[in-house]
Amino acid sequence: MTRTTPIAAALLLLFAAPASLAADTPISAPANECNVEGQGTACESDAKCADLTFASFECMKTETAAVGKTCQIPCYRLVGSTVQREPSACASGETCVEGASSAPGSADRAWYCKPGRFQADLNLLDQCVLYHLQGRQPGFSNDQCSLAANMSRMLDQNGDQIFDIYDLDLCVLAFLERPLACPPAGETNPKDPKNVTGCDDTLVWCQTDAQCGDGLFCDTQTNACVRECGLIASRSADVASAIERPCTGQLQTCDAKGKCIKLDVDQLAQLTCEIDADCVSGAYCFLGQCAPRCYGATDCPDVSWYCAADNKCRALPPPASEDGFVFDPQNYVIRFVREGSASTRSRRATAAGWSSWTCSRSARS
Repeated sequence: MTRTTPIAAALLLLFAAPASLAADTPISAPANECNVEGQGTACESDAKCADLTFASFECMKTETAAVGKTCQIPCYRLVGSTVQREPSACASGETCVEGASSAPGSADRAWYCKPGRFQADLNLLDQCVLYHLQGRQPGFSNDQCSLAANMSRMLDQNGDQIFDIYDLDLCVLAFLERPLACPPAGETNPKDPKNVTGCDDTLVWCQTDAQCGDGLFCDTQTNACVRECGLIASRSADVASAIERPCTGQLQTCDAKGKCIKLDVDQLAQLTCEIDADCVSGAYCFLGQCAPRCYGATDCPDVSWYCAADNKCRALPPPASEDGFVFDPQNYVIRFVREGSASTRSRRATAAGWSSWTCSRSARS
């Protein structure tokens, strides 16, 4: 009952909203129109699931399937005649949930790995705002099984393959109108006790993070296991490499539960770097450490630095510098040298370490 490889996340059904939506209706998640056989493929017996790649599948009836059975990744084991739940069989981003057994005529319950899906969360809202402010356009593709293409469709809320102010407006609505997860049978959602707004049965119900799988957290606003960021494999059959959904918000990083958290200045300074791309959004590489972008001279180390037009702290040039000179630390290297004879160098090195240093312009500049 164990998985053959964690790359089973390549077949995650992340996008399961209704396919036909009006152009002025916000999209919580794009319709799942990927036809590659895998997790969720209709079946009558385990034989149909035997040839599927990426993981060991079993034909079973899930708790949300209206009719028939589908190929799912089992997360249980038999101990004697008892079925025991085994969450460790699921990959990051999946939750081990209960479904019906595949054994004919059996009343036993089985467990399978249900993927969490990205939706119109706070990270998407941050991304929409950033794209609007910077005038950027997402990369569109007709590949219905590409995770990157589906993420772009979340930005293109009205489906015209152009990101504009109308998409930004719908991004805000999609975030505010996120669907609620359906509570277990016989229970009511305290946020909607009379079931006025309805619920989405493709979401995993939760009340605490412990009820969600690895790489997921419980959204207390919707009572659903969700994630805002993290690594996930593409659903395309010919692309096996994983891509990452990063955090777009300023100075935010992705934690182990797939949630974007903001770093304070001290936490940010602990991140080492060589180039700006090594740092989180809203930060840059400053003398080997990530630092928040500046918006005034007071954001820089001291009075010998100033905030440049690119929102990076730069050292004030000495009075004798040429007009237009800008000191960029990344263009320089520090070379340490010892002075004097061999015996003098040895004594100095022992007593005081390096005796002098020079700063010279790097060859890469």
